[in-house]
Amino acid sequence: WSQMPAERRQRLVGQLGAVLSNFASEFAETGHIAECAEISCPVQLIMGLQSKAPVQRVTEMIAETVPDARLTLFADAGHMVPISHAQAVNEAIARHVSDAEYGSAARSQDRAQALRRWVA
Repeated sequence: WSQMPAERRQRLVGQLGAVLSNFASEFAETGHIAECAEISCPVQLIMGLQSKAPVQRVTEMIAETVPDARLTLFADAGHMVPISHAQAVNEAIARHVSDAEYGSAARSQDRAQALRRWVA
């Protein structure tokens, strides 16, 4: 928090109402982790290893339950990893979307060739 620019801190403070509303909705949730096994699309989970233990465990449980889950870990990040490590999170999401769209060949060195094979 202290390393974050004042403007960004102000923006986050302005979003506290929405955050509290999200928590209220989460506490009212009646779903069960086993339902995650029914997810049939690739899922990207992102977790900062400095997050509180309960948050990490929930993320791990989802990763263990979703059939096609990818868990990307950030050793030096906490719960706000999408904000504190925005560029790296964006890259992980872009990789995930690319892999979901084009398969693992899109991660090879010759990405353009893999994309041409997909289109052809």
